[in-house]
Amino acid sequence: MSPSRAVARGIAVGGTGLAASALQPADVLTVAPSVVRYVAKTQATPEAQVRRDVHRGLGIAGGGFSPETLSRTAGMLDYVNPENWARSLVDLVETGKTYSINPEDRLEEIKQELLRKSIGIK
Repeated sequence: MSPSRAVARGIAVGGTGLAASALQPADVLTVAPSVVRYVAKTQATPEAQVRRDVHRGLGIAGGGFSPETLSRTAGMLDYVNPENWARSLVDLVETGKTYSINPEDRLEEIKQELLRKSIGIK
């Protein structure tokens, strides 16, 4: 990617994120998926699992959600994140195809594509 294309891409995606961050409550939509993914990772620890099991065993509400539920929720929130849509639109314009809305899956798809291109597989 040329430096000028990288700058244009950064302006398109970053500008969308900046605009969304300036508008209430759209700014929540740009950070919510990342926050929920972080919480899912913290809930995946053995200590968090034991705490959930103890709370549920005692009939106490508030033991937390399972990491799987939080990951699915983050996936749903990806679809309302304006930065993800801008990134997909830029991909479509530049390459004629799109990648996953989920940033982690998107990164993996791009890595696989670059790997295939580097070894000559189409």
